[in-house]
Amino acid sequence: MRIHFGIAPTACLSLLLVAAWGGALAQGKYPDTLIGDAGGLRTRLAGVGLRPELGYTREYTRNASGGTRQGSVNYGELDFKLTLDGQKAFGITGLSAYMHALDTHGADPATLVGDAQGVSNIAAPRRTRLFEAWVQRNFPAQRASILAGRFDLNAEFYRLDASDLFHNSSFGIGPEVSQTGQGGPSIFPESAFGLRGEARVAALVFRAAVLNGVPAAVPRADGGKGLHRPGDGALVVGEVALQLPFNPNADQRTRSRRLRLGRAAHEIERTTKLAIGTWHYTASFEDLARTAPDGSPLRQRGNSGVYLVGEQLVYRDPAQRARRARVFAQIGFGDDRVSRFSSYTGVGMAFIGAFPARRDDELGIALARARNSNAYLEQQRAVGVAPAGAETTLELTYLAALRPWLSMQVSLQRVHRPNTDPALRDATVGQVRVEVAF
Repeated sequence: MRIHFGIAPTACLSLLLVAAWGGALAQGKYPDTLIGDAGGLRTRLAGVGLRPELGYTREYTRNASGGTRQGSVNYGELDFKLTLDGQKAFGITGLSAYMHALDTHGADPATLVGDAQGVSNIAAPRRTRLFEAWVQRNFPAQRASILAGRFDLNAEFYRLDASDLFHNSSFGIGPEVSQTGQGGPSIFPESAFGLRGEARVAALVFRAAVLNGVPAAVPRADGGKGLHRPGDGALVVGEVALQLPFNPNADQRTRSRRLRLGRAAHEIERTTKLAIGTWHYTASFEDLARTAPDGSPLRQRGNSGVYLVGEQLVYRDPAQRARRARVFAQIGFGDDRVSRFSSYTGVGMAFIGAFPARRDDELGIALARARNSNAYLEQQRAVGVAPAGAETTLELTYLAALRPWLSMQVSLQRVHRPNTDPALRDATVGQVRVEVAF
């Protein structure tokens, strides 16, 4: 079980007391959790193929200057995850199932910063929701698999492990994808129902997914919600990835791309990943700039884009192999006619074990730049607004693994031209995040 605890700086003493108390509990078969085996409960559940995880993350954000206004906010996320091993439960080789429920609460840091990309990847509207619920079947030698249900598209597509360290939302998935469709694609915090297929040929992974075009909990024009409604259309995504060294037994879905503790970083042995993907919505969307003779927006059938992402191991300490550095890059292009952001570029470096005595800690620096589309600029100028061409954010972060089940992370972000609004000064944002695995 995993819990992520985030706090304001004034609560640091309480956190240290929890760490000291929990260290005595997190022993035995489950040393990476606060409550250990929970009186043998985890062992009994594992015997029938069930693995529960419970987690809480709390984050404190302060906007020190610029943006919409100065000030501080707190917010958090409670997660419950349950994984089923079909071999142990039913004797079916390669079968697994997964459920992830979460509760997000607290204030929104966007009210302070006013940026477009999002300085926090855990900030979301206050609500308890079922985020994922799917069944997967892997076939012999892990050469192929198929998955059905509600799932996080970003758990496999547009994914880089090196960029997981950073708080800014764009380092998880670029805004040219995340801010498309009605209510976004099937990513945190709302998901859609769909199918995903995957095949592996040596070091190449081919994957494709078809999902409902609108997440289930997002209200449609008539206020209705559901797994599918007329006019939703579909979101079709495809990706080809080169992963070296090749590991035929690797299953990226065993670990969430978000809300990870620092210890998970050095479990990744891959030295190289390069992926190219494309996405397409089948529904119709309003053109941002072109209008009909009566002044109403023209509607365009479809909305498409393409992305290229990669990461590379550039350093490994021969004496302590857990100490290593990786660089990453993200490039994405959206539909200029109906999407606000026509392109996105992200680059960065993550160093695991930057200090010899702290081999589980992580240090990183990254830059995210989202560029407005020409159609969006034209639309804004038509109403008397002259936005900047792009929003650029630089993030410097350090994650301290205090215990195998407890980490604290501090992050500093400098947002240049927040929301590309000429009226907003550059923002300086500080953050403290704490994660606890129960």
